[in-house]
Amino acid sequence: MVRKRVLSLVLAAMLTVLYPAAAFAESTESTGAESEKDKESAVTEVKYLSLDDAIEIMTTSGTRAETAELNKESDTAVANGYSENYKNISDGLDTIDAAGSQSVSAQQIIMQYHLNASSATDLVLASTIANVTNQTIYDSIKAARDSGVSNTNKNIMKERRDFARKYTDDNYTADINQIKKDTVNIYNTVLLAEENYKIAQENLEAQNKILKNITAKKNVGVLSKKDVLEAKSAVTDAESDVRAAETQMEYAHMSFNYLLGFDPMQEVVFTDELSADTSEVADVETAVENALANRNEIKGADFAEKIYEILAGSVSAYPKNSSTRMTADINYKTAQKTANDARVQIEIDVRNKAAVVSDKKAELVAAAALQEYASEGLRLVELTYEEGLSTPDELLEMQVKVYQSNLNAANAAAAYNLAVIEYNDAQGIGTMRIPF
Repeated sequence: MVRKRVLSLVLAAMLTVLYPAAAFAESTESTGAESEKDKESAVTEVKYLSLDDAIEIMTTSGTRAETAELNKESDTAVANGYSENYKNISDGLDTIDAAGSQSVSAQQIIMQYHLNASSATDLVLASTIANVTNQTIYDSIKAARDSGVSNTNKNIMKERRDFARKYTDDNYTADINQIKKDTVNIYNTVLLAEENYKIAQENLEAQNKILKNITAKKNVGVLSKKDVLEAKSAVTDAESDVRAAETQMEYAHMSFNYLLGFDPMQEVVFTDELSADTSEVADVETAVENALANRNEIKGADFAEKIYEILAGSVSAYPKNSSTRMTADINYKTAQKTANDARVQIEIDVRNKAAVVSDKKAELVAAAALQEYASEGLRLVELTYEEGLSTPDELLEMQVKVYQSNLNAANAAAAYNLAVIEYNDAQGIGTMRIPF
């Protein structure tokens, strides 16, 4: 692909009679010019990128790769936070246990302070000291409980800590998978746009050739002016298609450049070509098995079920018809259903994607066959046209069919590749992050 880039650089120098000011202006202008030249050089330098190159850039540099790293650091911080909370709760429980053993009676106070058990005054004093001590202990225990110190919360914090530590890397992989998926999609979108532009140019060239042929025959009286006008109309349509295809191609390129952090006008030559993926895909049963073992959605749903199981167990001593017990049981059952539903939904998703791959494969084969039929039909019409057995309208119609069949074949290849990508992605961790 060759695209001309015209970059204009406007420089203005404002000098005064004061030498220092002029010197400063000259320095500023020089620096600005160098900056603009550097930018121009960076933009005009052609970049050659394969799909693997683009993926490497997207997953190792740029804002989205940085975001993935920040998300990973955030997940690590969350896991550390759960670890700290777990320790605090454990320490709180130890404090509660120690405080519980420190409760005292009036008799213990009498013995500790050698008071007279027969004295009413000493008895009141001992009772007061015991009550104040026990109230202080009770208040400290209550404050700890109110702040969340309990065996239930300790167990939940442990589960959250372990879960976050275990799946932080999976969350990072999900972020990278999304980046890879978006990169592949935009790369293939550009390839398709380039292919459509190429096909439109080839159609325009063919229409011009037909127009030249029809004009020559009109000049010798074989065809009419009407035939020439129809051929010119076909050329005009082809020119419009070329312009539209070029606009789409330019937009696709700028979108790609933006995604990779390049200047919008950076010229990039794509070294891969648009062709149907020929790799083997997993059979649907294997794909379902892979998805059920790997997808983040299931891990998250199973974890939620475990947390609600702990919460339900913490109130199992409550009466079955109490609001607290009933609410906890309902939440647990709902979490169980969500976890089961997640498996069913993912299986449906994978099976549907497998069916889409089959459909797109069939469309790909059909598009290739129609492309072959159209090309052969055009060849035959061209032969009969030269013999005077076919009309100009038939020739123009067949050229349009060839153009449309070429576009359909390119679109079918792109659609099939996308279906394969979606199918393969559905079998792994996926692109959804697990909330910790």
